[in-house]
Amino acid sequence: MDDSNALDGAAANAFTATGLVRTERRGNVFLLGLNRPDKHNALDRAIVDQLELALIEARREPCVLLVHSTTPGVFAAGAVALITLAVLVLSSQF
Repeated sequence: MDDSNALDGAAANAFTATGLVRTERRGNVFLLGLNRPDKHNALDRAIVDQLELALIEARREPCVLLVHSTTPGVFAAGAVALITLAVLVLSSQF
């Protein structure tokens, strides 16, 4: 079975573009896109605030969290900081 287009065939339940963070829920997959190419997706207060809201939204239903860059070739966000934020928010300790 070819799973290469598994997300393309799934119905999108919601898509939100808040500027620095874009989210979309496709079935049980929650896509979280970082959209700050001019700063190589570096984390600052504004993007962290939007990430927090996006992660709270992701928590509403069980899902697989997929973090990606909305700009091809650009992904240099502080991975440890992003993972820490996700763990805190998803575990309800934030």
